[in-house]
Amino acid sequence: MNIRNIIIGCGLLVMVAMAFYPPWTYKDGNGSNEAMGYNFLWTPPVRSNDARADIFGLKVNIDGPDTKANTIDMSKLLYQEMIALAIVAGLVFLVRLTPQRR
Repeated sequence: MNIRNIIIGCGLLVMVAMAFYPPWTYKDGNGSNEAMGYNFLWTPPVRSNDARADIFGLKVNIDGPDTKANTIDMSKLLYQEMIALAIVAGLVFLVRLTPQRR
């Protein structure tokens, strides 16, 4: 098996893995985006909105509604994919330039 084929195969595997584990954002009604982190494609990340306070020794816990990511950050995902593609192309080019021993 050729070393270039191994590099291309590993690069494609990494790019597919990035697509299955994308960056998520929460977009509210006003159009502002909030980064929510990375999670699998089938389960968007959820952040609980809990507040705690200690007022004069009285502990108050407020359980707010959870915020669930509702969109994939496509610009960040495409940026990552382009970087991975550039690395794979660079490695394939470097392997092509090295003299072959027989």
